Amino acid sequence: MFKRSDLRGIHKRLQCAFSKIKEEFDDHLNAINENTNEIQSNYEYICKLDAKIDKLSEQIDELKMMFHHALKSKIPGLHDFPESIQLTPHEKEVFLELYKLNGDKGTVTYQNLARNTGFSEALVMNYVTTMIAKGVPIIKAYKNGRVSLKIDDEFRYQQAKRDIVGLRTVKRFN
Repeated sequence: MFKRSDLRGIHKRLQCAFSKIKEEFDDHLNAINENTNEIQSNYEYICKLDAKIDKLSEQIDELKMMFHHALKSKIPGLHDFPESIQLTPHEKEVFLELYKLNGDKGTVTYQNLARNTGFSEALVMNYVTTMIAKGVPIIKAYKNGRVSLKIDDEFRYQQAKRDIVGLRTVKRFN
């Protein structure tokens, strides 16, 4: 059938063909490795950029808050308080006590409000939460593990000037 010399020729041609295929695979493997390294470098760079963008975003938010706060304190009437806020008589009573206690510059707690209004502490908490939901800017801060309450200073000023919550119509329940 085939002569030995013919088999050697076929064998050499096959070796040559497989050698070329191996070279092509090695070239493809090198290209893939180079692309993988480039992709990895780009990914790391994008991660660094993303972290920097997040930091910038946080700083911009801080600047916005500082700028808005500075404007509010410098420009009277910048606050956009509604013309009126409808409170129930009991909410008005809690608001009035909070307003008075804030005027004394003392720390106001739910316990203070409950004692001065005769309502339970849980009921006072509920009224404060409801007033905040209605738009009364009550600031809550935690001091020594207790909640202290304060009405926004500009709102106190506007309340005295325009009676936003309608305190002139409050009826005492004591």
